[in-house]
Amino acid sequence: MKNILKTLVTRKELAAVAMGQIKADKVIKNGNLIDVYTGKIRRADIAIRGERIALVGDAGHTIDDETRVIDAGGYYLSPGLMDAHIHIAA
Repeated sequence: MKNILKTLVTRKELAAVAMGQIKADKVIKNGNLIDVYTGKIRRADIAIRGERIALVGDAGHTIDDETRVIDAGGYYLSPGLMDAHIHIAA
């Protein structure tokens, strides 16, 4: 039961980061996101809280003075490949 409660708190925290209510621990900026679903590559940031991704997109609203910002410098990012178990719908 403890793990379930911990997961629920983590999801609420991740949602709060995505909405800008609390700030991310790390943000990877200026990356080229590989979208394996659409087959397109687009500019995106990744906001991270703890060990989890909270937001993929424009993460400017998740940054404060304590957020570690990493400039990807145009490198390719594929956050979905961090999780070995994913489902891609056709």
